[in-house]
Order: sequence, then structure tokens, then C-alpha cells
Amino acid sequence: WYSNGYLSDSTVYNKDGSAVEVNWCTNGSPSAAGRLMNGKLNGVWTFFHNNGKLAAREVYKVGKLESREYYDPSGDQEDTTSKDRGATFPGGAEGWKKFILKHIFFPSQYKIVNGDQVTVVVTATIDEDGNVLDPFVEVPFDKAFDNIAIVIFKKSPKWLPCIRHNRTIVQKVRQPITFSQGE
Repeated sequence: WYSNGYLSDSTVYNKDGSAVEVNWCTNGSPSAAGRLMNGKLNGVWTFFHNNGKLAAREVYKVGKLESREYYDPSGDQEDTTSKDRGATFPGGAEGWKKFILKHIFFPSQYKIVNGDQVTVVVTATIDEDGNVLDPFVEVPFDKAFDNIAIVIFKKSPKWLPCIRHNRTIVQKVRQPITFSQGE
């Protein structure tokens, strides 16, 4: 389930090792549908843009891609060059570092003994449009540091969303945020 209450995915397994899987976008429209054999994609799989239009039709033979057709968000066929990528901050790792440095600060009421850095790990969802949703501290240190890390994520501009099977999809990202203690 997504945090907005919509169903994320559903799989029905059969005794022979086959299964049928259906996935949905965060807006409730279909995202993907197809069959599995022993946990691997098998047969025709269809993937949809979040506007409901066909994004890709791929044919698999027990996990091995045999053919594919790609379609743009308006439904027109396009080349089959894979554009797959994970969700990324605009400007990549260097852009993320610059963004953090503009917004991070070391809480003045704290002094770390036996070290000079603190790392907090934040996990967030990047939706199909690149919006940052539901950030939470996965590896905490102290509430003051944890709150600063969450605020950094909440101030974040849109990310470049994850692309799989020729359409944008939801992806969780996990980012460490390191606080350095000044002299």
C-alpha cells in the first residue's frame, strides 16, 4: 500500500510456481501486469505511464527479455533504447552535496566527544513526478540532528524520478547526512 491509501501491488501464486502480478501507480492507475514463473518475468508484460497509457510491452521467457516495444506518454511508439535509471537528485551526487551544505548546520548546544562527525540516515519515497514523500530517519542519532535531516529532505526540490520499463515509477531512496563539528 502507498501512504495515500492506494494499493501498490498484488501477486497471486499458483502451486506450479507460476503467478500473476499487478502493480499500480500512486494515483491508482495501473503500472504493470504480467505473469511470473518461479519468481521470474514470463510471457507478455505490459507497463503503463501514470496517465494510464501504455509505456512498454515486453516479452520474457522465464526472466530473459526476448522483445520490447516502447511508447511515449501520449501513446506514440518510440525507440526501444533503455532509459532505466534510479531516482537521482538534480545534478547527481555533487548537486545533492551542494544542496545539503546550503541547509545543514551543527546544533550549537551539542559537542561530540571522541569524534567530529555524526551521520543520520534518512529514507524517503520519490514519486513518479519526482516529489519527495514521507521522509523518515532510518538510522537516528539524536532528535536535534534527526529533525535537521528531515527538514533538509522536506526542502528538497523535485528529484529526477526512477525510470523502469520506459516509465517513471516510485522508488525509495536512502541517503546519509553527515554533520561535522566545527572547531
